[in-house]
Amino acid sequence: MRRSAAHRDRRAGGGPPWALLVLGLAVVVGWILFAPRPAPEVIEPVTEVLPDEPQEPADAGTAPATYQAGPGGVLPGEGPLLVELRWLGGAQDDHVQTRRPGRLTGEVLGFDGSPAAATRLRIVGGPQDGVETVSGPDGRYLFEDLVPGTHFVEMQQPGGPLVVRVQRVASRRTTNRDFQLGETMEVPFRVVDQQDQPVAGATVSTDFGAHQGVSDAEGLAYVAGVAGGQRVLVEVRAEGFVPVRYEMNLYAALLDGDPVKLPALPKGGSVRGQVRSWPGGPLPRVTLVPRAAGPGPWSAAWETWQDVEVDGRGHFVLEGLPTTHTVDVRVFHPFGLASPRVRTTRPSTANATPLEFVVSESDARVAGRVLGPDGAPLAGARVVLAAVNPDQVLAQLYPGLDESPLSVRLPVPGAVRREVVTGRDGSFRFTVADHPTGTGHLLLTVDADGCQQARREIRTVAGDLRIPLRARDRSASLALVREDDGPLPNAVEWSLDGAQTGTLGDTVLDGLASGYYAVRVRRGDVVLVEREMQLGSDTRLDLSPRP
Repeated sequence: MRRSAAHRDRRAGGGPPWALLVLGLAVVVGWILFAPRPAPEVIEPVTEVLPDEPQEPADAGTAPATYQAGPGGVLPGEGPLLVELRWLGGAQDDHVQTRRPGRLTGEVLGFDGSPAAATRLRIVGGPQDGVETVSGPDGRYLFEDLVPGTHFVEMQQPGGPLVVRVQRVASRRTTNRDFQLGETMEVPFRVVDQQDQPVAGATVSTDFGAHQGVSDAEGLAYVAGVAGGQRVLVEVRAEGFVPVRYEMNLYAALLDGDPVKLPALPKGGSVRGQVRSWPGGPLPRVTLVPRAAGPGPWSAAWETWQDVEVDGRGHFVLEGLPTTHTVDVRVFHPFGLASPRVRTTRPSTANATPLEFVVSESDARVAGRVLGPDGAPLAGARVVLAAVNPDQVLAQLYPGLDESPLSVRLPVPGAVRREVVTGRDGSFRFTVADHPTGTGHLLLTVDADGCQQARREIRTVAGDLRIPLRARDRSASLALVREDDGPLPNAVEWSLDGAQTGTLGDTVLDGLASGYYAVRVRRGDVVLVEREMQLGSDTRLDLSPRP
């Protein structure tokens, strides 16, 4: 039988040679391993940053990063060195360093949009009244350790007008806000009531009363010296009406000569009350805060009714209140606790029933005696008992603050801060019965002329404290040096407990009290040093780069 040629070829090994098969496999493997591929797609994170919205700081919840610079090299960051000192106490004191979870930063801009360097920014009112910072050459500023909530920020360039803006600071986040200081101008305003009739005798002011005018019979008020810009703070006060404020964008180029017509003024109501008795000492004080308030064409100047002292008979009248809001009224006294703790009411235009309170002394107290450097009782010493965590206290006392309009400045109730002056026998006392549970401890500070401040941490009630004061010692100093012989910036700015101090540009700060300080040195947003240290005579702080 004849076989096919193909069969004969296979029998003779004439099929597909193994070498060709191996070669084919090699080609396939080579293609898999070495063939060109498209570059992998890189997906970049997208972060949308909205103006005036709080943003998380890059280092939230972490320690400040250490800086890197070569030996003898220029220090990182931009602008002047900012040296921030916070007093922690002397050798005999409790060293308590307070941290606030709010942070406010941004740029200060001039009327032409350029950076406004050397602008002094200061917190006005509230628990941190007087805290300051200065903008750098790039116009950047930074407030750290702020109590979250609404703050009024006062700004002034060298030789420039005083400007005030309002900003809410978020908790545990960085709030960004750029402030624009526009050209000064005269602005005519027209004030009307809810029947669109002119209101005469109304005071119209900007920048917390720094510039103001009074309306005439036609309701016209001319306010000179107004620094234009975004969200200019305009306030109107008139008898029988709610004191209101607006945030307005005012620019000289946009004013056409016609008056700026303000929204109609709302009629105001009142809250009346009496503290029927209290345990001697200073007069009780009243603080009113709205339960909640939604957005509207105006905001009430709520700080008008914060920390108001009653008269000698215990009476108080809070007038001009919005009748559209439910409010919480609280009474505070250094020695005692008010009953009831809070009265909730709605202001009325009629003669509403007065609110009544009674302040009773409590056994839950902190008391003691202040002794002078000679060991004798010291009269006239100023004693302050303050919450170490005021943000937590305010959150418990006034939960409505989170829902209130931006212009509700942070109040300072007694549970946040109390102050007394020692009597002839050097004695003092405070109640702590209204200190909310779970909000942390308290800090007692004592100041007197010619003496160094004393500090005591208060974690429980105490009735027999002895606070000896020492003669004031201003022999301490702090010098900034670089032992690697590298350069220091020409501009150095110092602050002590939030307020500017020292001579601008000096690398040495003299006249400090001997003791312990929290020291932070930064340049722009770069933290160079952050530590606690004891300062004595000729203390040096080396800013040389660390290995």
